[in-house]
Amino acid sequence: MAAAKKVALINPGKSQRFAVQEPLNLGYIAAYLEKNGVEVKIFDQLAGDDVENAVLAFKPDVAGITSTTPVIYEAYKNADFYRKNNILTVMGGVHPWFFPHEALAHADIVVRGEGEKAMLDIVNGKRAGGVIDAGYVENVNELPFPARHLMSMGRYLYCKKYTPHILHLPYVSSRKKIIHILTSRGCPHSECIYCHNSFKKFPYRANSPEKVIEEIKLLKKDYGIDALYFVEDDFWTDIERVAGISALLIKEGLNNIVWGASARVDQIVSTPPDVFALAKKAGCRSITIGFETGSPHMLEVLKKGFTIDDACKAAENVKKAGLLLHGNIIVGAPHETMEDARLSKQFLKKTAMVTPEIYLFTPYPGSMIWCKLETEKAIPANMDWRRFSQEETIINLSAIPTKQLNKLRAAMYITYYISNPMQAARLIFSALMHPRAIIDKILHTLKPGFINTSPLPVGERTKVRGN
Repeated sequence: MAAAKKVALINPGKSQRFAVQEPLNLGYIAAYLEKNGVEVKIFDQLAGDDVENAVLAFKPDVAGITSTTPVIYEAYKNADFYRKNNILTVMGGVHPWFFPHEALAHADIVVRGEGEKAMLDIVNGKRAGGVIDAGYVENVNELPFPARHLMSMGRYLYCKKYTPHILHLPYVSSRKKIIHILTSRGCPHSECIYCHNSFKKFPYRANSPEKVIEEIKLLKKDYGIDALYFVEDDFWTDIERVAGISALLIKEGLNNIVWGASARVDQIVSTPPDVFALAKKAGCRSITIGFETGSPHMLEVLKKGFTIDDACKAAENVKKAGLLLHGNIIVGAPHETMEDARLSKQFLKKTAMVTPEIYLFTPYPGSMIWCKLETEKAIPANMDWRRFSQEETIINLSAIPTKQLNKLRAAMYITYYISNPMQAARLIFSALMHPRAIIDKILHTLKPGFINTSPLPVGERTKVRGN
């Protein structure tokens, strides 16, 4: 095939539950290709695009498809269709990264790693097939901003109208324009047993405060945004950078944009009060912390790298700063008992988190726990990847009976909303305003607790396909 000049980038999937934010990964690849003279379009199935017909009409030389685990079947269907129509088909994302040979049954090329430079090599005809180990971009500050002009921004700016169950910005209404922004890559911890970072092991790299502000100024100018959320794994990693971004937001008059970000417990424990005060003045309204559990035993199992005392101190620091505390809890982790779960419920109540996100432990491909199970031949050969949504028990590794475990998450949510009538009222209002999306989310949250969805059996295993 001659050197390609047109590239279609596809965001697959049909469930609105997965359409929370802009496809920033594709946006970065698109911007990098455009910078190098390539014609690019993004086709977003999650945003409702009829991607197959639209891609054929565009007549690309290359189709690049990203995918996470729960939407991999839609990704494979797309890949099969484009390859059948003689389009060089490339797959990337965390699932093809860990199962390249499975993905190669549907695509010509699989990219493992960050895709900007690898896709340009493919476009220029330097690679025509097989697996490309792309590694990572060392200097993310040199990358152009994601090509949002190619995205369905009318859909994503008002993401709360389509996914009103978004919990990480509880103070922003569905009438406000929301942007999700990525200003760093990698995680300095990378040890949590359930996380994709445990197999990537890419170093932490971040944009300078000046570059972050340049992007936010552009977003304000182009889209008139009201709120933003920093979607990186650990926005709070570099406290000096947080202070620098906050100071520049104030200096540039951008502190009328409210924002939230994620952080680790240890980062919040070590943050000085003046940095919290500066961030609040700069528009920060909430901090999301991956607590995951209220049990000291489970913190060790999950390899979180902090203690319950640390977690309580972090929660106290956030509230003392006048910020909303948002956080995550996981139930059903390896060896977890009902006593561990009781401690998590107690922790939720003690810390008074706002709209906590509660997940069922899911052994995602590539995570440390997945690799351990694979070594023990404890992975079934025929997986239903659609179930990997953290909303049902895939493999019960806890000491809690499966039926009881499936009800536990739903019960924790119900207890939270009964204890927080204002948040419950907001949920009911969202259900009335956006019934289809919110009912879909509620059903997926409650269904495992009341309808038997059996976990994959524990016993003799065969090697997982695609490895």
